[in-house]
Amino acid sequence: MNELETAITATLRAEAQGAAMSTDTPYEHEILESRLDVIDNETRQRRVLWGTVAAVAAAVLVVVGARAFFGGTDGNGHAVAPTKHLYVSTGFGVPFTVDSLPSWLTTNTLVLDGEHTDALYWNRCPQNSNECIGLAFTRLSSVKASESSPPVTVDYKGYAAYLDRLGRTGKLSISGRTSTTVDGRPTIVYSITSPTDQPSGLGCHVDQSLACEEFFPGVPGRYAVVDTGSLDPSGAVLVIYTRAGGVGPAESGWLEQFDQMLTTLHFLPKPVPSGS
Repeated sequence: MNELETAITATLRAEAQGAAMSTDTPYEHEILESRLDVIDNETRQRRVLWGTVAAVAAAVLVVVGARAFFGGTDGNGHAVAPTKHLYVSTGFGVPFTVDSLPSWLTTNTLVLDGEHTDALYWNRCPQNSNECIGLAFTRLSSVKASESSPPVTVDYKGYAAYLDRLGRTGKLSISGRTSTTVDGRPTIVYSITSPTDQPSGLGCHVDQSLACEEFFPGVPGRYAVVDTGSLDPSGAVLVIYTRAGGVGPAESGWLEQFDQMLTTLHFLPKPVPSGS
């Protein structure tokens, strides 16, 4: 059990003991099936720890330096000075650059807890403290009505419909839902707190060797659901989120800084294979 699970889950989960999901009632399951497309009959039972993925260690890709430099020419052929990016990820399934990251992260470290084609995580959990905060970039391809239910394949619209349904049925408390864009891509930003522990409730990865992601009880977060379209041939949904428990002075303005980060995020074209 890592620091994050110890600090957040142990202090907050006790209040939600005895609570259980009931989203797989016949009526709710019918709603889910009517909104989503293809049922994947393979059931996955593993749970994900917030900010860690069991299989990441075997598939961690090299993290690009915290600052990358790009140069080129303008439309008239004149040299253009290199642009500095605070962080560049080429190992993630949808490569991106970002020029602004939350200060709680950049004032401590830019070293990732792990980077996989489906998941990229930063966490900050000081020892002997309940103050924990995380930032994640994830690619999700399916959702579950309950932990024991088979995964249901979703696209961008289907995933948003899934979260909206959880909000209508009281499985999630959605205090904000804003339509916007991230680097020109359609995006819905949700402010969510889950009243109960929901294993696999956040969604499951494209790579089925990875555990699904969960909502933790009483932990507020902001979730940006991005339609990456043709940038991700797999059809996965990009979900970028931050969530925190026991936030202290060092993390003041963490949600506003997350929103600011989204305005500086840009997607990179995938490199063309040699010989193409």
